[in-house]
Amino acid sequence: MQPEEAEHVEVRASQTERKLSGLHALSRPVRPAYRLLHPSHVARRQPLSRRSYGDDVIWTAARARAEATSCLHDAGDRWLHVQAVGRSAEELKARGLDVSDALVMAAWLHDVGYGKSVAATGFHPVDGARWLADQDAPPDVVALVAHHSGAWFEAEERGFADAIARFPEPDQDQLDVLTLIDMSTGPTGRRVSVQERLTEILQRYPSDHPVHRAVTRSYSYLENSARRANERLGLADVRA
Repeated sequence: MQPEEAEHVEVRASQTERKLSGLHALSRPVRPAYRLLHPSHVARRQPLSRRSYGDDVIWTAARARAEATSCLHDAGDRWLHVQAVGRSAEELKARGLDVSDALVMAAWLHDVGYGKSVAATGFHPVDGARWLADQDAPPDVVALVAHHSGAWFEAEERGFADAIARFPEPDQDQLDVLTLIDMSTGPTGRRVSVQERLTEILQRYPSDHPVHRAVTRSYSYLENSARRANERLGLADVRA
């Protein structure tokens, strides 16, 4: 073999080794970000789009979790809260309780309207629902996000009554479950009583703030909604 031929063989071998190395790296399994993640541990990413999934978009709990991660991973304590709500919904469904797929997806996405790439009006239930409708999310998921946790009370306080009325009301049983999970999960993901959660919200906002006024008006409704879900699912001993 001539020196020039040997040199070409070595170059081809080196290129082949690099290709094989790249294929080996691509074959490694990707570990899903399923546990609670602190915002500082998640790299900044852009929201997922229809193109990311192709033309045939299929909505699943896994996609809802991925969308929530993409939109809210840098939202501080709110992201910790959202992860805990989503995990709670998944755990209840895994126990065989009456928790729909739409409810699990909505649990992950209920606060997506706070995402920097999603927020438009400043009223997160409507912003989130509009964005999800644009992403062809299931109608039941859109409705649950739009109306979660007594959102229409705050819509009235903020002047968004007409906007929220454009979204159909969701199944009341599933809405009750979402209210229960959301209202028994604290701002940092800690499990709390519904009363503790509502009191914390009232203390966080001044009395003239729309959220304070809305929670004052919806306090009894939210308590009753959570209580119905507790009793129907047999969770009164867990989420008192």
